[in-house]
Amino acid sequence: MGYIIVFVIIIIVVLAIADEVNDRKKQISKEGKENKSPYRYRRKDFLMSRAEHEFFDVLDGIRN
Repeated sequence: MGYIIVFVIIIIVVLAIADEVNDRKKQISKEGKENKSPYRYRRKDFLMSRAEHEFFDVLDGIRN
């Protein structure tokens, strides 16, 4: 009886992992179709955040 419970738990875990992998593949596929790029990377709008840019301006002001 104990082996049956372990077997059922293993089956449930394997199905949950397979479902998660399938969801990730669908998400990557959906993003790839929108971007028309084979890569999952996207271009950022800005190189630095606003706080980083303000800090850079302070450092640049000190240098000059």
